[in-house]
Amino acid sequence: MRIARIAIDQLVLEGRTVDAGRIAISRPSVLIERREDGSFPLRAILTPSGATDAGFVITTDEIAITGGDLRFIDRTTTPLFSEEITRLSATLRDVSSDEQHRAGLIVQGIVGGGAALDLRGEVAPFATPFFLEVAGELKGLAGQRTTEVHYRVVGDEVTANKELVLHRLDAASSRGRDQAERMVGVPLGLVVALLTDARGDIRIARALGGEPGPPRASFGETFRSALKSLVRGPVQLISRLFRQDGNATDPDPVVFDPGSAALTLEAGKHLRRVAEMLRASPHVELVLAPVVSARDVAALRRQEVTARIQELQRRERLDDIEEAAQRLFHLTFPGEEPPRGLEAIVRALAARMPPPAEEAGVLAERRVGVVRSFLVDGAGIAPGRLSEDASAAGGGGGDGRVKLGLKPAS
Repeated sequence: MRIARIAIDQLVLEGRTVDAGRIAISRPSVLIERREDGSFPLRAILTPSGATDAGFVITTDEIAITGGDLRFIDRTTTPLFSEEITRLSATLRDVSSDEQHRAGLIVQGIVGGGAALDLRGEVAPFATPFFLEVAGELKGLAGQRTTEVHYRVVGDEVTANKELVLHRLDAASSRGRDQAERMVGVPLGLVVALLTDARGDIRIARALGGEPGPPRASFGETFRSALKSLVRGPVQLISRLFRQDGNATDPDPVVFDPGSAALTLEAGKHLRRVAEMLRASPHVELVLAPVVSARDVAALRRQEVTARIQELQRRERLDDIEEAAQRLFHLTFPGEEPPRGLEAIVRALAARMPPPAEEAGVLAERRVGVVRSFLVDGAGIAPGRLSEDASAAGGGGGDGRVKLGLKPAS
């Protein structure tokens, strides 16, 4: 964990009680790791060793976290799972070190490169067992889907309920058999028709429970589960290591979602095969060249706009995010009428923002770091066999990626 700044207001020490009016934490960067045996090193670090006598009681009216980022790595899966939250803002109200006390919790941020996170609930960080209960939603920045979530954590037990809402999904006709029909034997149009409710939405609920683990219920996996609930048949994803066109001596790049530095499931599988190739060829080195594409730039602009909307929503205590978006539009472009709908407002604000050069550079560095960490820490590749080529072009077409190049060992 790294923290840029901590400010404490109205600190009072009286006997064995420490009270702080407000604690402000600026730009924290947090890495939470789960080891192969399922343990969390962070939990062990924060847990007192042995029994202690009556210590200090620490209370504070509010803990405010702004401008943070969090990365979670789970090494119990193969390949390892990772996710990130950027533009993280969190508020804990009425906090106490008393084990039975529960604090109010609000969390907002950007998950990966494509969703605005808004969670609200309670947490008892000092309780034994640990307690957390939050509910909220992941709203896709493109406006086509919303995931409503409810998490409850008591000790090592996790209960999670998720409802994926697809808004006004259209199935276009295609020539021949469409992809859904090739996968599961039923045309996509029929699947959509069977799942769509009277309001034109598709709601897919999923309940999870048991030991803590990575959030595997992604949009793609959940939708495929819905397809397979109607018909039977395996869905197999085939990926390849080397390109069939162009330079056949270089592996395929590691592709990222727009604006995100989190490895997708397919990227993890691809890197695992790259690692196997490197182990089999000890005299070969790998060059990592990050490329920030135009899609990344657009996603970074949307993230910046969304973060500003959420900041204004918190500052003016607005309940509705669309109301906050309209307010930001009026402040940014006085006299202009905002477009209708959250998606249109975000798109209009993002279109007039300057290119996020600094954020693009940070994104490129984080992607290289994620790939390097996977190969070195997760796959055991020697760090000296990896080098970086920072001269790759930015803002081009295609997906954001880290290009992989092979060269003889020096």
